[in-house]
Amino acid sequence: RGGRAGGAGARSRQRYPPPPGRGARRARGCRRAGHDADRAGRESADWILMSAAVADAKPATYSPTKLPKAALPDSIPLAPVPDILAELAKYRRSSQRLIGFAAQTGDIVPPAQRKLEAKGIDAIAANPIDRPHAGFGSDENQAILLDKYGRQQTIPPCTKLQLAHHLLDFIQSIPVNP
Repeated sequence: RGGRAGGAGARSRQRYPPPPGRGARRARGCRRAGHDADRAGRESADWILMSAAVADAKPATYSPTKLPKAALPDSIPLAPVPDILAELAKYRRSSQRLIGFAAQTGDIVPPAQRKLEAKGIDAIAANPIDRPHAGFGSDENQAILLDKYGRQQTIPPCTKLQLAHHLLDFIQSIPVNP
């Protein structure tokens, strides 16, 4: 659909090369991915679309060696992971559009609306991950798109490419500075 695209992401077991002519940076962990996305986004991006977070929490401490079963604790303390999109929103240019994703179960709109408002972003795509033909491991997906002006658009199950086109159309219709 025109334009240039790039990306920064954490390492994955899946190795998908970027499409021809597109840039991508592999980062070691979410903190590094956030740093790369922040730098790339603030410098040149007009639109920043961020996938749902890989995690909300991580173990508070790590062991450099394998722990034997007898040494395992009864519980593992957790620490929050950096919220890359919220950090980008703090320092974005006024002309940038920031879009997030919310992988949700149950009633997906209320938590997505809270994320949209708390992060200070322009739009969010709420994806149900507990329904057939949606979420991870499916060739199809569906979403409810929300923007900061209160608009809401339901996208029924479709291919992920079709969903991407619906999302781009929705983003294009968001006023930059009304």
